[in-house]
Amino acid sequence: MDPWQAFVAFSIGMGLSAACGFRIFLPPLILSLAARFEWVELGSDMLWLGDA
Repeated sequence: MDPWQAFVAFSIGMGLSAACGFRIFLPPLILSLAARFEWVELGSDMLWLGDA
């Protein structure tokens, strides 16, 4: 993923979080970023969080 795509994904995530409330979208955003940077290993049923 190039830096521009990461920036756009982060911006969309933050925009949705701000519009709907951070408590709903922030944990999946953090988990998705952690999976993207390979800080956590996701199970087979949660692999969609790491895909973009």
